[in-house]
Amino acid sequence: MPEPGPLIIIGGHEDKEGKRLILKEVANRVRDGKLVIATVASQEPDGYFDAYRNAFKGLGVGELVELYVRNRAETLGDDALAVLDGAAGVFFTGGDQLRISSQIGDTPVERRIREIHAAGGLIAGTSAGASVMSDTMLVGGASGESHRIGDLHIAAGMSLIRGVIIDQHFAERGRIGRLLGAVAQNPRVLGIGIDE
Repeated sequence: MPEPGPLIIIGGHEDKEGKRLILKEVANRVRDGKLVIATVASQEPDGYFDAYRNAFKGLGVGELVELYVRNRAETLGDDALAVLDGAAGVFFTGGDQLRISSQIGDTPVERRIREIHAAGGLIAGTSAGASVMSDTMLVGGASGESHRIGDLHIAAGMSLIRGVIIDQHFAERGRIGRLLGAVAQNPRVLGIGIDE
């Protein structure tokens, strides 16, 4: 039985045009295989796919395709699954992490992504795409001071990494209080804050 593939969890606002150090790590792990760029987190995905396609193409990724669904019903058909066929990795862009979980959570698409990971495929995500990796996902709450229990919005993530809760844009948006509140509300998890 193969080892699960790597997870690359990015805090957001990564360099897509300069040295692209973080994206290079994704490209090196996918090599000349197929990378699915999942723009599911955005209501308006225009431009997301093009920006990442250009960045990854310049880094030598062999095949780049987009996974976008307008609604949950689209994840139940064969077209969305076909996009994932033969994928060496899946890269989740930023946007709204609750949109990812509400559109693909507990669907054949999510199950296929888990299968790709379990078979050794790479799963990467930036910003909202980072938050969705954990089983307990922080989806809302103001940055800043510590929150009282109940002030934050928590939902189920994709459970690719268990026992943690991830917050992104961490230092840049002053989210230590938000993460502390999330851990206080969910004491069984380790809080991980990832900077841009």
